[in-house]
Amino acid sequence: MLINGAEVAFGAYFNESFNRIEFYVADETNEKTGVGDQLTQFRVESVIDEKKLSVVMSSWKTGDSYYDHGYSTVLSSRPLEETELDARFFGNGWVDDKKELFLYNLPNNILTTKKRGTYKGKDVFLSFLDGPRFQLEYLEGRVFASGNYATYFNTMDLIFDEDCGKEEFGESIQMQWADATGHVLSAIEL
Repeated sequence: MLINGAEVAFGAYFNESFNRIEFYVADETNEKTGVGDQLTQFRVESVIDEKKLSVVMSSWKTGDSYYDHGYSTVLSSRPLEETELDARFFGNGWVDDKKELFLYNLPNNILTTKKRGTYKGKDVFLSFLDGPRFQLEYLEGRVFASGNYATYFNTMDLIFDEDCGKEEFGESIQMQWADATGHVLSAIEL
């Protein structure tokens, strides 16, 4: 997004509970531009068809007069290809079949690569790393599992390293989409 002549990287999150699309900027962008975590919000004005939404600016925090005075536009979508999927960018929670490992999103960490959660009642973090790699650590920072992750339309597989997690979890576990309370969400219908 071009704001006051400077290019600003952002991520978007659709919040169906409040009928809006929120745009967030990364922490490193905040330091450069002074823009807060939440850049702006668009309210869904109308649904044009199954692939297009008419949206109008409902929160003005950009400091750019082009956007801050009732800016509206049409957003269109296309289906994601499986090669474009990466769980680090998903805004949902994740839970395993046994409900022992639960990762959730809070409003302030929707677009971060570190997700908070619980494992057998203890607080944990899952960090998405490059590769696609991940690591699980307890709140105090001790890493207890690492490996690769594979993203699918409705699930994510965690495949554990031989020396870090395989003994605890086995070869791999499948994580299902979950809401903020850990209940499995219905599969996406494409």
